This record gives sequence, structure tokens and C-alpha cells, in this order.
Amino acid sequence: MKSFIRKTLNRLYFFAAIVSISQLCYGQVAFDVNPVVAARDLGQTSLMSQLPNSRMVEVQLDVSALFTPGNASQVTEYTVRMVSRHDDVQVADFSPRTELQSEILGAMQVTQDADKLREGAIRGFGGYPGVGTVQGYAYGHDNSHETVVYAKKTSLELSTASGTLERRKGVYFKVKQSSQNTLEGARPFRIVFEVPHTWRADLLDVSIEAIGSDHSSSKRVRVLSTQKFVVAMYQEFDEHAAAVAYDYMRHQKRLASYAQAY
Repeated sequence: MKSFIRKTLNRLYFFAAIVSISQLCYGQVAFDVNPVVAARDLGQTSLMSQLPNSRMVEVQLDVSALFTPGNASQVTEYTVRMVSRHDDVQVADFSPRTELQSEILGAMQVTQDADKLREGAIRGFGGYPGVGTVQGYAYGHDNSHETVVYAKKTSLELSTASGTLERRKGVYFKVKQSSQNTLEGARPFRIVFEVPHTWRADLLDVSIEAIGSDHSSSKRVRVLSTQKFVVAMYQEFDEHAAAVAYDYMRHQKRLASYAQAY
């Protein structure tokens, strides 16, 4: 495990520099995620199991979003991508799932009014010997009012979308701004991984994109900021794996500080 971490650290020198510079270039959006997370053992779940000799572990990542004053309205959504580096790990479950919401509470009542007008006229002519012609006319009018009331489903808008990535090695979450939902603050994301029985630790690549417009009057939507993180996962109650994960976190913070300084 330690040799794996050392090799990973050697590859991350250039990566840490790029990440630090990209975070410094965009001042209007700042994201954060917990650098180390403990994986809770769920045991074997036969309904969810796809791999032989595997078990389930659950992790929760807390993603925080902070916008500078005046820029919160320009960010319309952000996307979080989380992909495991382990070849024998795949996503079994995740939450939140795709959600739709409406600003209207309950069903809408729709009323339709209609007026019906019916008219009829009968005209007749007749003749009798010695009397002459006779003319007759009859007219009828009927006016009725009809009211129809029915329920209509309210239109729903997407608030959260989620799904798997890279043949179930990862998962994504897309969170959209709405009148019922805010993008700022901390938000939990839960993932259940199917891992081998010998699994003890892993690295999770996390990429977060903020999407919106350059200013409030612009209709052009683009990626405003992209920030990347590496999260160390370890088996809960495994002291050796936890020590290696926290040691990796300290090296990662040191690399980031070196990149910002030089």
C-alpha cells in the first residue's frame, strides 16, 4: 500500500501544480470536499452484487460550494464527478438520485366555461281552394351554460441528476439552481461501492465544474470553473489503512502549497 502511495505521489507533482493554478484563476467559485473518508462495511448484498467474492462499502462525501458576493446568481448549476482508481471496484448504488420538482404545491384546478346556443325556425306555406295561400312561421331559442373542472399535473423541472461513469467505476451528480434549491453550502453525496473482500483503501478522483454565465445579462452558458481533488478512502476501523490515507492527505497538502509558492 505504501509503495502504491509513493508511486502515486510521484505522478501528482505536476498534477498538483495544475490544480492549484486552476483554482487561483477563478475567484468567483470555490469548492471543497473532505480529503479523507472512511468506508463503512455493508457486508454482502446479493441483490446488488455483480462481482464474485465481493462485498459492499459505503462512503459519504460532503461537497461545499462558496460563491463570491454578486456571482451567486450567475452560477446556474454544478457537476460533481467521482471515479475510483481501483480496477476491481464498481458503483453499486448512489444518492441523491435524479429528482424533479415544481414550484406549485398540489394539483392545478383547471376550469373551462362554455355557452351553447341553439336556434331553430320553421317556415311553411299552404294553399286552400277558394281561400288563397296561408303562411306559417315557428321559432325556437335555447341558451345553456356548461362548466367543466378537472385536475392537471404541474410541470416539473430538473433539480438533481445523477448516474454512473466509466463502466460503473464512478458516478456523477448534477445540481441545478432553482427557487426551491440553493447551490451554496455543503451537500452530502452517498456512494456504495462493490469491492473485493481484500479491499482496504483506494483513491477517488473528484472533479467539480461550475456552469453559468459570465454576467447576469448574458444568455451564454459555459463552464466557469473546474476544480479537481483526490480523496483517500480507507476501510473503517482499519488503523493501518487509515494511517496511510491521512499520510497521503498531508503529502497532498504539502504539494499544493509548493505549487502555489513556486
